[in-house]
This record gives sequence, structure tokens and C-alpha cells, in this order.
Amino acid sequence: MTYRYLVIIEKADGGFSAYSPDVLGCVATGRTVDAAQTAMTEAIEFHLEGLALSGEPIPQPRARHAFTTVTPTVPPKSLRHTAYHIVPAEGKWFVKKAGAARATRVYGDKASAVQRAKQLARRQAGRVLIHNKDGTIREVSASE
Repeated sequence: MTYRYLVIIEKADGGFSAYSPDVLGCVATGRTVDAAQTAMTEAIEFHLEGLALSGEPIPQPRARHAFTTVTPTVPPKSLRHTAYHIVPAEGKWFVKKAGAARATRVYGDKASAVQRAKQLARRQAGRVLIHNKDGTIREVSASE
């Protein structure tokens, strides 16, 4: 039986990475788009063989693709707000200014990180985005 899976190819450092939303855990890389696609085809074939040999079901292709066009409205600089993100990692809480490469500060507890981010945001009429451990985001105003 032949299956047709959607493969997403993204630009990565030094090449391209590929994955399929229908074949979880199966990824591949390549120096070019074609190389990444070829490697992904081989990876999916290998993955499906493993599933078949272990008696597990082969995932059915379900993903579809669509493109959408958007025109974002960018406010003037005078109306933009600085965002501070509070991100949990390695048992600590990182305060990171939006767009910064590194954390501004690292805290041992969430409450201290939130307090500091609110102070920073208040100075710049900014906002605070708290990332929960499950990856969801809860926005909190600086005046809270």
C-alpha cells in the first residue's frame, strides 16, 4: 500500500530540517531542500517498517496544507510595548526581554521572576508574558 504524507521542510542552521505531522517522532535533515526531503522519505519508510514489524498500526495521512496571506498592522514605535517573558527551564525561572538572545536574570522561584519582570515592564510601559511549565502563555499586565 502507498501512503502520501505531508512533509514540512524548514530552514535550519547549516541546512534544512523536515518532519511530518502525521508521523510523530520522525525527523530528518539535509544540506538542501531536496536532500532533506529524500532523507525524510527514507526516514518515514524506515519508521513505518518498524511499526509494521512490531505490530503497531501505520498512521493514516491526515494533514493538509494551506497558505494564508496576512498584512500585519505595525504600530508606530511610540505605541509599541516591550515584552518580558518569564520562562521555566532547568528548575529555574528566566526573565528574558523579547528579542534578547539571553535571559536578563535567572531566579529560583516563579514569584521573584514575575516581580522583577513587572518592575522592568512598568518602566517601559511594557507587558509580562508568563510561560507555564506546559508551554502555555498567560499574559499579565505590568500594573497587576
